[in-house]
Amino acid sequence: MNIGQKIKELRQENNLTQEELAEQLGVSPQAISRWENSTTYPDITLLPIIANMFDVTIDYLLDMDSYKMKEELKNIIEQDDKFANQGKVKERENLLLESLKKYPNNWDLKSRLLRVYHVQTANDEETDEYYQQKAIELGHNILDKCNVDEYRYRAIQTLCFVYDWTDQTDKAIQIIEKLPDSFITKDFLMLDLVKGPEKNIKCAEYITTLIELFHFTIDTMRLSVEDTIKAKEKEIEILKVIFDNDDLHWYNSLLSDSYEVIARMRARVNNKEEMIMNLEKAFEYAKKKDEIQQEGKVLTHTSVLVKGYECDPTKWIASNEFTHVEITKERIKDFKEYKKYLDDEELIELVNKY
Repeated sequence: MNIGQKIKELRQENNLTQEELAEQLGVSPQAISRWENSTTYPDITLLPIIANMFDVTIDYLLDMDSYKMKEELKNIIEQDDKFANQGKVKERENLLLESLKKYPNNWDLKSRLLRVYHVQTANDEETDEYYQQKAIELGHNILDKCNVDEYRYRAIQTLCFVYDWTDQTDKAIQIIEKLPDSFITKDFLMLDLVKGPEKNIKCAEYITTLIELFHFTIDTMRLSVEDTIKAKEKEIEILKVIFDNDDLHWYNSLLSDSYEVIARMRARVNNKEEMIMNLEKAFEYAKKKDEIQQEGKVLTHTSVLVKGYECDPTKWIASNEFTHVEITKERIKDFKEYKKYLDDEELIELVNKY
């Protein structure tokens, strides 16, 4: 890639017109146009100014050692993926912040850092406010400057969540109202376009997406105790119908969470027997999910609705370093519904079993 193309990309990423860039550099708009068309090149004395303006190096502008740069970025992404799979959130933050010093306009790195900030808004009450503000600032930086839809949509998602958590729902609604509805999405529209053997794989992938959306939608609902139990029982039935060969793999975690919610509701109405029974199931499926993740072997779904769709545990993203069994134990300690049972011998025995 030549310097003119680099300048054009940087100008567009920063939402500058040729006229605006020309004014800042003290040259004519025609000069900018000639650079970008590779008719002429900027004077060498302008290179430090252009580099400083866009927060890049002169080597970057001149495309020097691009292979080394690509390899370094590839290694950074691989390390970040590894940290994400292990739930090492702080290590991810440090890696990405350090990497952005060298590659300040890399939108992939910025998008990954935004996801880290998103996770940290819920990991530690003492730092929630700090990371919420960080997420808002970075999210708007991506929306204002980046023209890559993938990163912009992730920024929109994060901003909506964080604005909701910070009682700024009106700002979230303003962003959401500009988005298309559920039938105008990449995943849905792709179903008709993919041909051959890949079509069923793409459909299976979309079904798993719907499962997750269904799970989180139920969690968002405000239901009575009995209706919450019924809703979660319906979710369990649906999961077992879709994964009729018991090939849940990652979705063991959803099954585990559903049983834990039912157990919590049973505890709320003092039904200890049902609480213990559902917690046993929650631990059982949590253990299955943990064992698959620890083995790290790529698995393929065999149930008819998701047949052929691969599940790679090395690509699972965790928000912390706890196993799912440990997360279930933490919930028992933290949720008020279980407090009256913490000294119960049967519950202690069940927790110690896992």
